[in-house]
Amino acid sequence: MNQGQDPANGGENLQAGLASVKYKSILPMGKQSGYTENEKVQFDIPPEIGYFDGKQSYLNIVVRNLTTSNGTPYPVCFPPHLGAHALINRLQLQDTRGMELENIEQYNLYTGILNSYCNDSDTYNTISKVEGIAAHNPLPHNRAINDPKVNYFIENPSSNVSSNVIAAIGGKANTFCLPLNLGLFSAFGGEHMAYPNLDVGGSRLTIYLEQANRILNSLAHNCPAVVAGAHLRVSNAISTPLKCVNGGAPNEFIFDNDVGFNFLIPPVTGDINNDYCGVGFRPGMGIQNSDTGGTAGHITGVVINNTGQVVVTASSNLGLASPGQSNIRVTSSAPAYTIDKIELKVLETIPSPNTISQIRKAMMRGINFQSTQLTKISTGAELINAIIDIPSSITRALSIWSVPVDTTQMNAENDANTLMYPQIDSQKVGNANEISYQYQVRNILVPNRSVAITRTRSSVNQNDNPTFYNQQAMALRPMREAKCIAEQRAAEDLTNPFFIPILLAPHGSSFSLIDTDPLLRIENTGAQADITQKLYHIYINHTRMLSATDGGVVVSI
Repeated sequence: MNQGQDPANGGENLQAGLASVKYKSILPMGKQSGYTENEKVQFDIPPEIGYFDGKQSYLNIVVRNLTTSNGTPYPVCFPPHLGAHALINRLQLQDTRGMELENIEQYNLYTGILNSYCNDSDTYNTISKVEGIAAHNPLPHNRAINDPKVNYFIENPSSNVSSNVIAAIGGKANTFCLPLNLGLFSAFGGEHMAYPNLDVGGSRLTIYLEQANRILNSLAHNCPAVVAGAHLRVSNAISTPLKCVNGGAPNEFIFDNDVGFNFLIPPVTGDINNDYCGVGFRPGMGIQNSDTGGTAGHITGVVINNTGQVVVTASSNLGLASPGQSNIRVTSSAPAYTIDKIELKVLETIPSPNTISQIRKAMMRGINFQSTQLTKISTGAELINAIIDIPSSITRALSIWSVPVDTTQMNAENDANTLMYPQIDSQKVGNANEISYQYQVRNILVPNRSVAITRTRSSVNQNDNPTFYNQQAMALRPMREAKCIAEQRAAEDLTNPFFIPILLAPHGSSFSLIDTDPLLRIENTGAQADITQKLYHIYINHTRMLSATDGGVVVSI
């Protein structure tokens, strides 16, 4: 080992051509903490850190949830398929003179697709502790209040439940370590190379933070219900109105099997059907009656009664006459977060003199890296047939992901937010609109017939959905290998974030878009009233080249 190398920094495992490796901490310019939504965080990476391993560099970030319910912590998480990457709306890399090297807009949407499709399910227990990525999608069953993969902003609820009495919960900050999905940081295409910060002349990394209401999801009740004699877990967001009836007193409200509360009595320690920690109602939370114009109060107590029902005692009768039934929901303040600490950790790699000479020669010729570019195109509501002309502002491409975002739901809460979790219209309750699609490239139709996509498995779509999945896997491949195309749950497909794919070039090459704007043909199959206005986020994945000479830095396609 070279003198002065720190084994904790990997110095005992140096590859050929490296003199030493060590982590360097870079603090943001301006304030060191207190960042919140819609702000930007800027890191200047000085040229003195000549070369670093971008793949093993990361953001170290401490986040605190500021969302409350009647002054008490309101339990939230980031969308489970996004983790703390949800915080990043846009990620921009420049040299110190402002020359743009790489810029990924709507970074969280793009990263969510990669996380969802390119992780095995058995990795989530590990990466949830690091990045907060906990599942393939943000549906309620993946946001359970008693799931340690997502309840990182509250005290462990198991420590607050005794006997049949459910106690209040406290809030806490949580630390995340986020690798950065930039092509120059070797995030795509299986690359692993040193980032030539010295040859660039120093770099500037700017993070644009996302709106809180888009990325803070309510945690969910996760309790047992009896269906056809079998005990099943039922998940409902804590913010969802749930049916209840008056109890023995005017301000008592009983929630039972109809909404997923049916515990076994007496309790059996460790039995999934007796995990009282899965109850999201907690003393101190604000509640309101959704059926009486929002009559509000707060929770004073929560217990499991002797028949396994959940009994909530409130500060008032919430405008509900006894006896009677109503729909009660937990209320909260506007979603909010703050960043207590943020720093960029880069793994500096100091090459040997001979290796530096080789790097300089390679930089003069140019080094290739994969990246993506976002284009947005809107389509109108109630439009049965749509043709989307994808502009070729870049000259070559590997694959295209067309992501439909319902413009009416871009600021919706939880899994209804289509900017963080894009889905086809039939995801909404009462909406039956589904689509068929086909790309046209140079007068060639891809696939060779229109593909009908549906959420419900049936003999009608037994060929089309697998064809669609195959197209998705191929379109992902230039950036990252697909590992899970759909979470298998109940009778639904398409539970991963939705995108319409096309692979344009085989591995190792790219497709020329000069004078060839691809077309995406969409046919909506539902009622006209069910067809919503879309803002298609179209990611064009491609290969770029970075070169640096005495005259400066050049990025080309």
